[in-house]
Parts: sequence; C-alpha cells; structure tokens
Amino acid sequence: MKPLENYVLLYDGDCPMCRVYSHAFVKAKMLEKKGIMSYDHASGEVRSTIDTDRARNEIALVNVKEQKVIYGVDSWFTIFTNSFPFLRPAEKFPPFYWFMKGLYFLISYNRRVIAPGKVLHRDGSCDPDYNITWRWIYIQLLLSSWAWFSIFISTALIFIEVPI
Repeated sequence: MKPLENYVLLYDGDCPMCRVYSHAFVKAKMLEKKGIMSYDHASGEVRSTIDTDRARNEIALVNVKEQKVIYGVDSWFTIFTNSFPFLRPAEKFPPFYWFMKGLYFLISYNRRVIAPGKVLHRDGSCDPDYNITWRWIYIQLLLSSWAWFSIFISTALIFIEVPI
C-alpha cells in the first residue's frame, strides 16, 4: 500500500477523535508522516489555499503540488480509494455516497459533543458551526438508540429466568 503523496490532511487538533483517525491514517501508511497537520498549526502555504470557514466544518485535504483542496467525505474517499482501489465503484454509487455524506456531516457537526476533549473553545480553533439540523438528528439517534436498547433488555428479561 503506497501512501497518498503531496497531500496534507488538516484536522481539528482540539478534537480527540480527529487526532486519532488522522494519526491512524499515518500508522496505516495511507498518508505520509508529513501528510497530516493540525488546523491551528497549518503553514501559511496551506492556509492560503483552503476556505477556512468550510475547513472548520469539513476536513480539508490539500494537494500541495497543485494547490487544490478536497473537502469532507470526498477527502476521505480520496485517501481510502488510493489505498483500496476496489472501493472506487462504491464511491461512485449515489445511494452509498449520499449515506456516507450524511454520516460524515452528522459526525463532523457534532464532533465536539461526541468527543469534547480538554479545550472546549479558544480563539483560532477549528470549532464547527452549530447546525441545528445535524444536532437534532444526533439527539434523535441517541434517544431512539436508548429506547430500542431498553426494549431489547426488557424483552430479554421476560424470556430469561433469573433465579431469586
């Protein structure tokens, strides 16, 4: 597996989840060691290339050679299909792409709720915008998961004899 060359992935350095997956890309040799950079430590060359507002909400993958930027789920697909070319057809399949894009936005807009980290907000950080739609979907998923889990447990207890 050959790492994606001449690309820099910008990640939210204050988000534990973002740090884990970006460093996992390096460990898995999907990106070079110099292929990841924290948003707040981005070089001037990289910062001048990106749309900073969009990069707060969607991860930016910068092609430093061509000065082009890929955002969001497309950046993930670029990384994964470079390492696993057999995934290219799945990326082009509209229902799969639509589902992955929705999942990506759900996690991206709620990443500071899912994995808050030590620093909640500071100037110049990569805090995502507050998006009421994605926050509401996240809350609904939590509530429905809790409800289904409760139903499962209560149903299982009916059928399991517990000695007293």
